[in-house]
Amino acid sequence: MELLGAFLSLLLFFLAVVTGLPSRGSQTTRFVKANGTQFSLDGSKFTVVGANAYWLSLANLSEQDMEKVFSEISESGATTVRVWGHNEMPESQITPQTIYYQSWSGNKATINYGANGLRYFDRVVESAKRHNLRLIVVLMSYWNAADGKTGGVETYARQMLTTPVNHGGFFIDEGAKNVFKTYVKAVVGRYRDNPTVMSWELGHDMICMWVGGRKCPAGSLTAWTRELSSFIKSIDPNHLVASGDPGDYNKTDTDALEYSGWAGLDFEVNIVMDSIDYGTFSLSGIDPMRWIDDHVETATLAHKPLIFNKFGPEIYQEWLDKLVSAGVAGSFYWQFGSEDIRMNMPYWFYGDYVPRGSHTYRLLVDHAKAMKDRP
Repeated sequence: MELLGAFLSLLLFFLAVVTGLPSRGSQTTRFVKANGTQFSLDGSKFTVVGANAYWLSLANLSEQDMEKVFSEISESGATTVRVWGHNEMPESQITPQTIYYQSWSGNKATINYGANGLRYFDRVVESAKRHNLRLIVVLMSYWNAADGKTGGVETYARQMLTTPVNHGGFFIDEGAKNVFKTYVKAVVGRYRDNPTVMSWELGHDMICMWVGGRKCPAGSLTAWTRELSSFIKSIDPNHLVASGDPGDYNKTDTDALEYSGWAGLDFEVNIVMDSIDYGTFSLSGIDPMRWIDDHVETATLAHKPLIFNKFGPEIYQEWLDKLVSAGVAGSFYWQFGSEDIRMNMPYWFYGDYVPRGSHTYRLLVDHAKAMKDRP
């Protein structure tokens, strides 16, 4: 039997050589990984650079228009796109053209696996793959349109929590957490083995300020981040996980809002969690040079990559140069738009279209190249 096993192993190796297929010992990992303060793919550096385009996964695009959008993103030098992997809507807001991933009837949520639900997101993933782009999939957002047509934390608050509407209850109420976990399990499990997804982010700009008219209890958002990131890791060991938060600090010796813990965030605590693979931060009211330096220092101490999740539509060369020279592992423009496509959705957002001949477009193309050219 030992001789037979050795013969079969040798045969498999020989077939791999003559056919060009990878042998079992040399198979690619296919999934983007965190490697110190940078990202890697199959043992080589992977540059994370691109744009937010949350509307892509909500816009009910035709196949032709979706291909057009991803083609234009790829042509800008992008490697990665940050998209929404959620849209939770009350049944009363749903139209025949609506893309939604959860429908709500009272306090009951139902996951939509149909053509205007997760099967549409399947198309987003496949189109990104055809254009050699990776996706960062954001599973929730703190913000939503005033008319409630783009989902988000407020949908959970309105459907499940007591009045007055309080976003902070989303992070504390066990019922809300369990419904969200059910949705997360369905989405993460669906794409667990798909390497086009680079990472899962718990949410966009998740903050916790008020619960029922009172200040959010200290540590609530931190505990939620730890619980949900660990939950995702228990389902999916393949993909990276991040919080997606704007990177605010919680320091006691400062009057600066973004460093004061006002939003229930603590970037220094979040980034060192075992279940968090990289840090995120966004452009704020703080001097961008200082903001970048402080986050790079924190990420370096944590020995984890750092992504500048959101800057724009106004940008400056010195910001981009700083991201490159400081070693920030990734950056995303807010946000990519496309002309001459049909948006079959009940709200207005088309992205911030940047004309090809514009100074801003040139800055973004040059920035993508500079990020890739770093050692």
